[in-house]
Parts: sequence; structure tokens; C-alpha cells
Amino acid sequence: MSIIKSLPILKSFRGNTIKCSEQVTISDPIYETGCESFLVIKNIEHCKVKLSSFHSEHITIKAMTTVLIIPDNGKIDEDFDEIELHSGSAIELIYAFDTWYIVSSDGIKMH
Repeated sequence: MSIIKSLPILKSFRGNTIKCSEQVTISDPIYETGCESFLVIKNIEHCKVKLSSFHSEHITIKAMTTVLIIPDNGKIDEDFDEIELHSGSAIELIYAFDTWYIVSSDGIKMH
């Protein structure tokens, strides 16, 4: 299995308490975010990550490979259909007012 989860916690999200992992490392070619706060993507050539506003509202992603990030609805920062990260870069996103906003980043390329 290519998803390794660590630090399991109980988290309240939109009125529900769910058990999830605070930190997740993945090496899948396609991944949809859950309730994790920190995601590391490695040991794969390319990965496509879909942000799920249904399961999270704040996530930091560290790319150790090429990663394409797409929102589950709307545009990222109200302008971008997708964001591409290159190996070694990171991005922090918050879902607010029905939009995924970039609050911190380094080394990103927007399409």
C-alpha cells in the first residue's frame, strides 16, 4: 500500500468528530485529501492531488516530486485551475468563503 499514515487523532470538522491522521506520506499517482494537515508526496514520478473541501479546510503539502494540485470546486486563489509544485517545494492552503486560498508557498508554477 502506498499511503503511509501516522499520528492518528480525533478531529472535529463541520460538527463531526472523525478519526484521521494528522500527517500523511503518499506515493500514489492520484490522491484526494482527507482530514490530514500535512501531506508529503514522494517515491513517485508525478502525482495529482485533488483538494477536498468536504474533508479539510487547511493543509500543507510538501512535494518531493512533481505534483499537480487541483481544487474540488472553483479556482485556487480565485484565478487558477491548478497549481504545479516541483520537487522540494511546499504550499499551504486554506479553504475559506468557498475558495482554496494560498497562504504560503515556495517554488510553485501556475498554469
